[in-house]
Amino acid sequence: MSRKIITVGRQFGSNGRAIAKLLAENLGIKFYDKELIEMAAEKAGIHPEQFAAVDEKGANPWLYAGNQVQNYPNSMLPINDVLFDIQSQVIRELADREECVIVGRAADYVLKDHKDVQSIFIYSPMEARLETVKARFQIDEKEARAKIRKKDKERKYYYNYYTDGGWGEAESYHLTIDSSRYGIEETAKILAAMIRAEEE
Repeated sequence: MSRKIITVGRQFGSNGRAIAKLLAENLGIKFYDKELIEMAAEKAGIHPEQFAAVDEKGANPWLYAGNQVQNYPNSMLPINDVLFDIQSQVIRELADREECVIVGRAADYVLKDHKDVQSIFIYSPMEARLETVKARFQIDEKEARAKIRKKDKERKYYYNYYTDGGWGEAESYHLTIDSSRYGIEETAKILAAMIRAEEE
């Protein structure tokens, strides 16, 4: 691998975003997550809130919704599909331009033909994720469990809707890792060491 282009998928509550951010810092490269929404919105010429509302959510095939994106050629597509298309363009441009870590947005699939990509999926047992989500949002276990199930369902639907892979399934990624086993900092260090080893 001559350049470091890393995509990170994650279960909700696995601390995947925090690990991905720390991984980028350890490698000295750029980190992209929510920034992708703003970049896509700027490219489309719309307010970021329009895209933020459907971020990482697949379109409902049973509902009609014009996209209301003036610069986009097909106004009949749901705004979810428009975001995925424009965001995918942004992701490809970033991968061609610089070394980076990209979180979510089915980036591993978007960049599947890019020779320098290393795709990672971060997961964790439900009990560990419950503790993380309870602490993060100051909610009880019942609310935390419902939140985890809802977010995981959305992410799985989004990924499976826009790709021919399976969200969270080992064969869809180069590497999967249980973040609860090592913690945030150590997981990021392990991943950084493995990615550096690819260059040797």
